[in-house]
Amino acid sequence: MLLVVLASLVVACSLSLSIFHLRAVKGALRSDTGPLVPKLLRSRPEDRVGAFRAAVPPESWEGRLGETLEESPSVELRAAAANEALGDLQLLFSSRARWAPSAIRIALLGGLLFGALGLIRGEWLVGVVVVIGSALGAGACAMLSSRAREVEKTQRKLADELVEALVPGAPRQESVGRRFKDVW
Repeated sequence: MLLVVLASLVVACSLSLSIFHLRAVKGALRSDTGPLVPKLLRSRPEDRVGAFRAAVPPESWEGRLGETLEESPSVELRAAAANEALGDLQLLFSSRARWAPSAIRIALLGGLLFGALGLIRGEWLVGVVVVIGSALGAGACAMLSSRAREVEKTQRKLADELVEALVPGAPRQESVGRRFKDVW
């Protein structure tokens, strides 16, 4: 019975790590940023940064982006500031990219370890229950990981659209793979 409890704790920790990863990805950009982009595109280009800055809190990533863009006097400096902000967002995503795969491995390997210990002790039913439970937990971690990848892709696209709306006329280069667009 102790092995079932320990395996359950390992799976619970793995699920927590996957949930924290999903929350971190969802929290990178504010949820109200998406509807803001079309509103910005309808306004005059010279008024966009001020309107954007007034619509977002200053402590958010968007608020820091708006402040930096407002302080930049030229289009080239705005493009460089936007590129730096996108780089910060890229760093945030890449620093947490290994959380979900690690959670899956922890759940699977922990379950196999505790299942093997159950089998070694001669508790076949406990060993099988632990392995099946851990496999189900790892499957849940994989589903959360998949959702986090989808949200991250959406967040990246939204950040690119936001920068394109805020820094019109800046030279652009298309992104390669999972990287942001280079706006400088």
